[in-house]
Amino acid sequence: MGITTVVLLFVALAVAIVFMGFKVVPQGYEWTVERFGRYTNTLKPGLNIIVPVMDRIGRKLNVMEAVLDIPRRKPSAPTTPSSRSTPCASSR
Repeated sequence: MGITTVVLLFVALAVAIVFMGFKVVPQGYEWTVERFGRYTNTLKPGLNIIVPVMDRIGRKLNVMEAVLDIPRRKPSAPTTPSSRSTPCASSR
């Protein structure tokens, strides 16, 4: 193993570590960053930079809006004049 091989391995390792520091967060998500297991910050959608060896991605949170299917209510009995409550006439 010559010196050129060692230099090439070192350069390849350095390039890999640099690329590990770039994180692309997709739209609709937020990722938490942990440094040695402790929360430090939240990455927003887009290109973000972290410290490759010390930081890692903790949780990938989905912050997209969810559409809920709400069932229709059954119609109640129609309101007739005799079933309505009459207001109190206390001020007469």
